[in-house]
Amino acid sequence: MADPNNKYKVVVTYNVEAGWHDGYCSDPDEKHIEIYSITEEFDIPDNLQNSHLDDDGEIIDYDILEQFEKESIPHGGGGYCGMETTYEIIEAVVKKRKCKRKIDLGR
Repeated sequence: MADPNNKYKVVVTYNVEAGWHDGYCSDPDEKHIEIYSITEEFDIPDNLQNSHLDDDGEIIDYDILEQFEKESIPHGGGGYCGMETTYEIIEAVVKKRKCKRKIDLGR
């Protein structure tokens, strides 16, 4: 599903669990986890085919979804405290890009 005219994009929504703690990694105090979601946009990968999508444009092929996975990020410092930020794909959908119109301020 090459997109030579750049009409489409992949919109991926991730569930994020960000972990951190008070104090030092070697002696952490209270641990915290914040859960939220983020959305990122990507160009259409060259290997994406119509057969990888359901009727709503959601990507249903795990091999394609792997291209949008994000690595876990260890908490700052040495990372041996075990705290990290993880990303899980909630949804990946192909959407049409909005038409960009030229801005004319009339000046």
